[in-house]
Amino acid sequence: MREILYIQAGSFANYTGTHFWNTQEEYFTYDDETEPLVNHDISFREGIDQRGNQTYCPRLLMFDVRGNFGSLSAAKSLYSYEDQSVDNSSQAEESIWDGDILAYKQEPISSTQPTKHDAPVVRSSSEARIDNEVEDALDGLKESLSKVSFWSDFARVSYIPRSIQKIPESPDWDHLNGNWDVGRRTFFQYNEETDLMDGAVRRSLEECDSPQGIQIIEDTLTFGSFIDSFINSFRDEFSRLPILSFPLLSQSIPTRSGTEGTQLRDLKVIINDALVLRTYNDMDSALAVPISPSAAWTFPKTADKPTVDIYSASAILCSHLESSTLPLRLVISITPLEPSIWKFTLIRLRNRSTSLSLTSLLAQLGWRGINRFSHLSGAFLSKTTERFDVSLSVSDFSLPANKSPRATLFAISDVTRGLTSEELLAYDKWRSQAPSSFSPGTSFHAPSYPSSEGLLSMGVPTGPSSQTPLQADNCPGRLFTRLTTTTETAAMFDAYASLIHNEITRKPGLVVQSSGLDLDELKELVGDLWTIHDNYHDETLNYESLDDEE
Repeated sequence: MREILYIQAGSFANYTGTHFWNTQEEYFTYDDETEPLVNHDISFREGIDQRGNQTYCPRLLMFDVRGNFGSLSAAKSLYSYEDQSVDNSSQAEESIWDGDILAYKQEPISSTQPTKHDAPVVRSSSEARIDNEVEDALDGLKESLSKVSFWSDFARVSYIPRSIQKIPESPDWDHLNGNWDVGRRTFFQYNEETDLMDGAVRRSLEECDSPQGIQIIEDTLTFGSFIDSFINSFRDEFSRLPILSFPLLSQSIPTRSGTEGTQLRDLKVIINDALVLRTYNDMDSALAVPISPSAAWTFPKTADKPTVDIYSASAILCSHLESSTLPLRLVISITPLEPSIWKFTLIRLRNRSTSLSLTSLLAQLGWRGINRFSHLSGAFLSKTTERFDVSLSVSDFSLPANKSPRATLFAISDVTRGLTSEELLAYDKWRSQAPSSFSPGTSFHAPSYPSSEGLLSMGVPTGPSSQTPLQADNCPGRLFTRLTTTTETAAMFDAYASLIHNEITRKPGLVVQSSGLDLDELKELVGDLWTIHDNYHDETLNYESLDDEE
């Protein structure tokens, strides 16, 4: 069945994940005549609720501090006994303790209804314009979205209790961000108290017929070391299952130059991010796609860079993350390659049709077998054109710096959404003109990305020719997404290694105190980062120029 177990950890990760699952919900078909786009059994588990009704719920474990779940346990779980069990356990603890009790209770969190039925329908016309009715709907949508306080507020799917993993919230939680030791201790304590690995994780995998691996989205600032410990424990039991991860890096971005003013708090967070990345490099059958903070995403120079909140930023990220992994979930059928009959089921891999799994994706992007990191980039496409060239309109979500025009691409996985037959021919021509320094890779062509409230409610950049509000002919459902293995990765690890090396040379005692690592561990980390750098390094690139252009 090729099932995937999904892991989400942290607030931004769960915002992104909620958009992801809302998109999966859009793929469901409810009649026998419509051919499904995806195999829902890969991402959803079938079950029976307490009333005997058939249910489909995500194969998902989502971690966050208790306060970030909002009203999820009351409003979104299929079963009501979860809250009762929590109350009963609290009463049991009170009966054992015979001393004084000082109770702190927060105000009940009200539920915000999902906005699915508020989404406007953008109607096509010969003039490709949005009429007053749709504009009114957009205004109503924005007002509805302004009420979103938690990522659970706009969730459309239902979860089983096992999916909801609430981490106890320490009073000093905000001050512990980036603290590697605290995150590890939190995991081991939580695992001991909840039997996480032998309970929820094992049960989730054992109910799969043939699991192909796990997909992770994690906030490295708050859950970096927690997920690091989770992965190590997971590997002890399931050593051969592939791992695809999207680590959402912190706001503290290292630069190769200008380290003099680095604050100790920022340095601690940067070291935390570096430790997370090193974890993935040390694994077999793993691929990490680092995601820079939204403030560092590179947008086309000809388009205004939007100011987005966490809801909209996660919607933008999800549209490309979901599309880049769509081939793992597609319903595959062999289709002739003539452009006139291209369908969403067509997959092109060196002139033959095939399916894609986590194993094959990791093998392709892993390139020489020692590369564990890829980059995510993409573009929202403007109105249809016979010339396909996104070189000026691609946004980079992985590298917070100007891209080098001389970067070498070793492996590519492209996904396009909503292209016409003429555009597919133009895409083929564009790909054929690309440098020959990389293997052909894969190209997947699918229908438009499902309507997203987060994208429809804002003017996302759609390319150099359009900075207008979203319209029928430049709808965000038309997009291009790319995963690449590239020499650009060397620049990122150059920045991490150089900064940490410079800081432990200048002020070793303060760095040791701030990071919680001893000096030998820090030096070992720097050496490992340089090793990763060397795996992607190209002698013809000048990485210092990347910082100078910022």
